Amino acid sequence: MISGALMKLQEFVKMEMSSDDLQKPPFDSYARIVHEINEYMASIISDQEIARSINSMVREQLEMLVVIRIGKIMRMYRMGREIPNELLMTEERRLLTPLLELGSTQRVSEGLTMVSFRNGFPQLKSVTLAQLGPFEVFDVAALPGTDASTLRDRGVVDIIA
Repeated sequence: MISGALMKLQEFVKMEMSSDDLQKPPFDSYARIVHEINEYMASIISDQEIARSINSMVREQLEMLVVIRIGKIMRMYRMGREIPNELLMTEERRLLTPLLELGSTQRVSEGLTMVSFRNGFPQLKSVTLAQLGPFEVFDVAALPGTDASTLRDRGVVDIIA
């Protein structure tokens, strides 16, 4: 018999994996997940081999969940998107708060397009006559829309927002 907490965890991981958007968590914290599963295991499971197996599965599920959710949260933060509090677990809120207090350094301003560089690129003069760059592979930058489109057409960048 599988615990309700373990079933909720598995469903939550599936939801996060199948969506680009941050999902509303069924738990208030990662610690709560672990606590509920540990309580279940202590009360039901006496076989140590089964307990180790379940612990291993829970650890893998939690690791996957943390990586997916933190990736989504940081992408939203970098893009300057609002991150609703009800979508965050306690530990995620604690991680994000100092960053929000500093403010996002890459807010997308009107007329700018977020791009990720596929290749290194030397300094360039923008259509606004500003000097931009140089850029390295995987650098993310907010460029005027015209410059972003030109660089995309040349295969230099991917437009990400």
